[in-house]
Amino acid sequence: MPCSDFPYHATGLLYVYSIPEYKGIRAKRRDERVAFKPPDVREVLYGRALLEFIARELFATRDSDDEELFTEIHAKWLMTARADLRGQTPREILLAKRDFIDSDLHSRSLQWSFTGACPPPLPLNSNAYARAGFGTHEIVVYYELVRCLLEECFARLRADAEFSLNAAVEHLGQFKAAWLGAPNRDFSGRTPSHIIEWERRRMNLTMSATEYVIDEDCDCCQAMMTDFDTPTFWHLDSCNMDDRFEFSFHMTRAEFAAERKRWEEFNQEFDRDWKAGECDRSFDESQKWFDDDEDLIQ
Repeated sequence: MPCSDFPYHATGLLYVYSIPEYKGIRAKRRDERVAFKPPDVREVLYGRALLEFIARELFATRDSDDEELFTEIHAKWLMTARADLRGQTPREILLAKRDFIDSDLHSRSLQWSFTGACPPPLPLNSNAYARAGFGTHEIVVYYELVRCLLEECFARLRADAEFSLNAAVEHLGQFKAAWLGAPNRDFSGRTPSHIIEWERRRMNLTMSATEYVIDEDCDCCQAMMTDFDTPTFWHLDSCNMDDRFEFSFHMTRAEFAAERKRWEEFNQEFDRDWKAGECDRSFDESQKWFDDDEDLIQ
């Protein structure tokens, strides 16, 4: 039932109240949707806007000895609403589609495991690729990129008193391109651009048999390396990111605070159990199980 005499427009949708109205407007609406080209947010998040922000912030604080300087500048970049992002913050852009992309990649990994065939990637000419959001992998890579840019710019400012703002921006652009294209030890030798591209195309990253062997002296690990014939998937997480709301995956500060409270309660309970000796007994039982299992293997 209509609630007013006018069509209601919200979130890009237009509601009309009859089939004739729909038929009269559908061609125009279709043309509008096809013609609409949303802004490329990666041009902002990776482009000159980011580089100028970093350079300006560090030029203003080049003599600072604050150990949290990089963290504060990074957080400020993430939390500042921008006109070129339609009033959104970089953090909001990064998290907007994270759950969807992570879920899609998880579904594809299950499909690959069950069928033994790698699911096809998104076509490069598809809207889903062109307008892709950010998943966990790219968010983690982006975090590392911003920190490396901050470190590089700060080091150059300290080493060269004549280093200009424009020179800093140009240098950071070259450094960024080199960093994205170089094999990175922290990413198991993968290049950051490779990780970003594969996630954007919804392609699962896999590990070779030798990569997932934890202990070369473990008979079980060696057997898995020889006989395990299903794909093993490689993932990044936020374990090396600052433990602050700005760098978390929570959408609101309330969610972040609730999660921190749960962890605090868990740690307090663990400390109580440890002091009471319950953790020791649990460890003894666990160790006994492993010992018994080892006897059975022998």
